[in-house]
Parts: sequence; structure tokens; C-alpha cells
Amino acid sequence: MGLFKKIKDAKEAVTRELQEPLKFNISKDAAPKEEQIECPSFAMLRDEEKLKVLRLIKDFDLSTQELIDKGFADRYVYRFHTAYKYGVKLVPEPSNPYDSNALKITINGKKAGYVPREEAPRIKSMMDMGKISAVRFDVMGGPARKIFKDGTSMALCFDYNPVLTITYF
Repeated sequence: MGLFKKIKDAKEAVTRELQEPLKFNISKDAAPKEEQIECPSFAMLRDEEKLKVLRLIKDFDLSTQELIDKGFADRYVYRFHTAYKYGVKLVPEPSNPYDSNALKITINGKKAGYVPREEAPRIKSMMDMGKISAVRFDVMGGPARKIFKDGTSMALCFDYNPVLTITYF
């Protein structure tokens, strides 16, 4: 066998291996695992898109004393906090012009961002094999108030911290 034939065969073997989905050898009795993935693409959404997903926290508008009375002393109160356990879907976008492996995160049909590019192929493979049992999406951030025990407060603004949590076997 010539050198070129060996190189061609090796290249074809690697290509075949890369195209096969990852295989897990997990027993049915395996305990579920959770993995958290930061999704900074949420910050790139237009404000009107963010507001379709975020929930207003009514306590944010209470007086400092009312917040202390409710147990918020030495804590942050955010304008927005979203914790979606239901209605979260990961939607493959093979025709995405920027990344054919893109996985869009939707909440009740509304776009909430994308799984990071470097994580998407692995998560998609887990989806294809039926290994993902639950998906949760949490976002906290934006305008906030730090409430102090002495009755004072400080206004702040944080970056949004979107986190996708997947539960898998």
C-alpha cells in the first residue's frame, strides 16, 4: 500500500469517526447529572426581546423599610429575575447563517438566546440520543438595589447573568 493510500484511508477513518454521534454507555439506573452553562447571548438581544422573557419583581418598588421587613436586609433585590423550569426548549437551527450547529433557547416560544457555540455540538448530540431529561433557564440582573440593615440602600446595575441548566443521564 502506497503512502498516499495510507494517508487517504486514515483521513477517511477520522472523518467517519467525527461524523458519528457520541455514544454513552450509561446504565438505566444512573443518577441524573446537572450541568450549568452560561449563555451570554441573552445580553445581545434587543431590549424588547429581553422584556418578553424577563419577569418584573414587584418587591423592587417597595420602600427600603418594607424590604427590610420582608427579610431583604443585607441582600440584593433585582428588577428582573427569571427562573423558567417549564416551557424551555432547545431548538436546532441548521440553517443559521453564523453557525450550522446553533441551538436556540426558547421560552414559551420566545427567543431567549443561544447555547454557546463551543457547547452546542455536544448538547445537540445529547439531545439526539435522548439523554437530556430537563432544561431550565435562569436570568438575574439589570437594575438592582442593595438593602442594608441600617435602613439605607444603594442603587446598582448588574450585567444579566443567564444560565442554562440541563439535567441528563
